[in-house]
Amino acid sequence: MLQKGFLPACRLSAHTPIRPQSTRPICAWLLPQQTRWLHSSKSTLNRHRQSLQPLSDAQRDRKRWFSQGRRSSDQRAQGQEPAPEDDAYHHYHQNVYFIQQPRYLRPFIFTVVLSGSIYLLCAYLKAKKELEPVRVNFESLNPFGNVRVQGRDSGGTPWDVLSRAWRDTDPVTKTSCGLISTFGAVHLAGMAAPGLMSRFWHVPVLNNNYTLFTSTFVHSGGAHLLFNSLGCWMFLKPVGYSPTFQGDANHVLAFFLSAGVISAYADHLSSLLPSRAGPLQKAFIPTGGASGAVLAMFSVFCLSYPNAGVGLLFIPFVSIPASNMLALVLGFDAYGMLRGIPGLNWAHAAHLGGMLLGMSYTYLDGNKRVWRPLVDFWKRRLQQ
Repeated sequence: MLQKGFLPACRLSAHTPIRPQSTRPICAWLLPQQTRWLHSSKSTLNRHRQSLQPLSDAQRDRKRWFSQGRRSSDQRAQGQEPAPEDDAYHHYHQNVYFIQQPRYLRPFIFTVVLSGSIYLLCAYLKAKKELEPVRVNFESLNPFGNVRVQGRDSGGTPWDVLSRAWRDTDPVTKTSCGLISTFGAVHLAGMAAPGLMSRFWHVPVLNNNYTLFTSTFVHSGGAHLLFNSLGCWMFLKPVGYSPTFQGDANHVLAFFLSAGVISAYADHLSSLLPSRAGPLQKAFIPTGGASGAVLAMFSVFCLSYPNAGVGLLFIPFVSIPASNMLALVLGFDAYGMLRGIPGLNWAHAAHLGGMLLGMSYTYLDGNKRVWRPLVDFWKRRLQQ
């Protein structure tokens, strides 16, 4: 995952007023197409009134302040200079808010329920597929079935060639291609409608639980999308045919989506840690990306193939054993989460949470303890 943007330096604490020293936004970040989402204005206050609320003393006199602020705006529209007292009230009303602390129990319940629902749905699809009657392809049994007569039907149209190639592709590779295509489609949609896609990023202080899931599919730029797609393409197939998943595409998809939600919640929890830039700073930074899920797959790969060589990007002819690479990445993200790395705007807690999830799932044999019991449960229900 990646964190987008920084907040201006100001003293923030829960349940205390915020008075910025300048008229710049107190909570703003740069989104695609220069879209600013949260800022100190009345329009944003109305949009996010559940998260940013006036102070109690301001709430008592809200009607008076609002009328004076509106009168000040009307005077400006007519070319008149507003009264200093009215302008002061209007400025105070714009720039003083009540900060609501991020919740942690409700997102936890949402994470558990959604991950369990994903596993139940994918296990149902697997059980339904296993109960389907086996269809025998008699053309494959014909020894002369692969012989093609030279002529018009030997090659077919490009669409036919692509269709045959897709049918011959293994299920795990199809899952990988589907995830990468989804990432690309969401990114293109974000370029076309940045205001809509900006709501898919997860911001802890807004307490929007659904963004724990949607943030897996958004990326900050082409490089972010490319690296996550490359990691998904490299690790999904070998992990899918490891002893943990045994070539089950539904199992791979369930684990990947659940790892995305759980890693996003791990980053949500990291807002409890003190920030080097100031308290509660992390709660305002939006995060997104599939890095947590990709690194969960990476950790399963390292434990399943500990002696396999893992290369370093942009450094050719350098290969490190997978077990050693996993230890290096774990230490790097742990240091980045606790101490921070200047200039590196990564969601280290999401990376660390995804890797710990993958290690636990492999070590505890999630296929035997979680996946197969769910599939057998659905098979018994469907056979009744």
